[in-house]
Amino acid sequence: MAQVAQEEQLLDIRVAEASAAYKFYLNQEKKILGSLAVIFFLAIWELCGNVLQLVNPMFMSAPSLIFKAGWQMFASGEIWNDLYISGIEFAWGYVLSVVVAIPFGIAIGWYKRFAYVCDPFVNAMNATPRVALLPLVIIWLGIGIFPRWASSSWAQFFRS
Repeated sequence: MAQVAQEEQLLDIRVAEASAAYKFYLNQEKKILGSLAVIFFLAIWELCGNVLQLVNPMFMSAPSLIFKAGWQMFASGEIWNDLYISGIEFAWGYVLSVVVAIPFGIAIGWYKRFAYVCDPFVNAMNATPRVALLPLVIIWLGIGIFPRWASSSWAQFFRS
């Protein structure tokens, strides 16, 4: 036990006597290692996708090509209309989910029997990946604006 306390004290003394760069590293270790991991991942992705061309570009594009295409879309102004439409669909889906989810949550909190009835369905929906239900939404509601609102609302319902 005394050995552990002495080692901790020695570690504190070594840190106190360390250089400013090492202290900076210790304080920012999580950010530094996380950033290096992302940079390493992107470098490997770029190497496999663009330099060595190990994967067909139809299935996986390189980060530099994705960035270039995104830059061109913003420069030409082509993306703004798409972002506007997506934002409108997201906002309507969010409003719809809040309008339904908040009263639903209050009802579950106030009425114990209602909570007992709804609990299996709520747990099943929390356990089911939201993306897995999108084909069903398309089959049930078709393709158009309302299914987009419904799928956005469905995805946000249990988060409200």
